[in-house]
Amino acid sequence: MSQSKFRTAGLWLSAVVLAAGVLFSAQSFQTAPRRIKSISKKQNDLKELYALQEVALIEQAAVRKFEELASSHPCSLKDLAGSHRADIRQRENLSLAGGWTLHRTEVVFSEIPFEAAGRFVKNSGECRPPWRVTECLFAASQRAEQAGTVTLILEALEKTGGEK
Repeated sequence: MSQSKFRTAGLWLSAVVLAAGVLFSAQSFQTAPRRIKSISKKQNDLKELYALQEVALIEQAAVRKFEELASSHPCSLKDLAGSHRADIRQRENLSLAGGWTLHRTEVVFSEIPFEAAGRFVKNSGECRPPWRVTECLFAASQRAEQAGTVTLILEALEKTGGEK
């Protein structure tokens, strides 16, 4: 008789374990789509973070390369103008994050051949660090062809201190 008690207890225990397994499977079946959606969203978020990390690494490499330039001070616009008469006025210097300064300068050439003004712009962009033209105004001369007054607003970055 004691064997039948063990057998009955074993059957009940098996039935309870089977019922628990069926309930757990049913609950897993119901929650699986929600969990799959959550995992998918996390994967997409992770892909976006990796893409942002790549952009950040590229930007950091560009900043490092800029900081390694031979000169951190923009070249002289007066020297670039050479023999052409230029009115050069410093407009503003803006302190930026990380020890950077933005120099904004106005250059006005009177009665300059437009070709010479183009060479000036080309040469200013080849400086290290480069000057960038942000505004440009050409006014034709009454006295000479392909010449006139050229007004340029140029900007350049300079590493003046802070983090490296």
